[in-house]
Amino acid sequence: MGDQEYAEALKLGKREYKSCVSQGRFPYLPVLDDILSKEEVQTEQNMGLIQIPLDFVVGTSTMGRTFSFAANFMPILKENTEFAVKWANLSDAQVNEGIRDPIIVYEYMNRYYVVEGNKRVSVLKYFKARKVIFLLKVDNSLKKFKFGVYMIKHIVMWKFKEGTEEKMNQFLKGLNGLVGQIEVIRSLQTGVNINPKEKFNATLICEFDNMEDLNKYATDPRHLAVASICHEIALERVAVDFEE
Repeated sequence: MGDQEYAEALKLGKREYKSCVSQGRFPYLPVLDDILSKEEVQTEQNMGLIQIPLDFVVGTSTMGRTFSFAANFMPILKENTEFAVKWANLSDAQVNEGIRDPIIVYEYMNRYYVVEGNKRVSVLKYFKARKVIFLLKVDNSLKKFKFGVYMIKHIVMWKFKEGTEEKMNQFLKGLNGLVGQIEVIRSLQTGVNINPKEKFNATLICEFDNMEDLNKYATDPRHLAVASICHEIALERVAVDFEE
């Protein structure tokens, strides 16, 4: 079973590698040591066990393992290697009982780099796990480090005028297009209601690191340009912001 999963993960890794190369991007895992090469690291602090979104784990701490994975954490080493066997064993463990051992990471700019457990992260990402327990270590000398993960979730629902479906789709498409343009957006998705018993037609769910970033998004000219479409067709709007 694990061998088959590794073969599939390997395909995903090779696909990501080729995509990165074709786009002129670094095809392997980002390395924290390279990012911090100009910083003077003096001390580190053990922050204990916390649960963080797996999507926030973006790289590895040192160069040692980076060439074993594509940029999406999928493996790229051949199937007849010791690495592949260990990965497959972890895959079986995840299927049978779940990976329970904490993964050790460093945090920098609210993103996480693996010190110990790169293969475990790879397996968990392959199985699309959302959150996992990490042992967090933080360098005290870097002021840009943040302790823990606190995310603001912004949820909006709209009721639109009848006969404005085309404008609604244009509006929702515009919101989705803001991803990658407005840097403070951590995630964003829109959806159209399929339940005729509910009065709201569409929803937006997006995530930010903090309320300051949410306000930056709300006042960004690119967001305001998209929002102007909504103003033409919206009859009602409700929203909620909460910390997760």
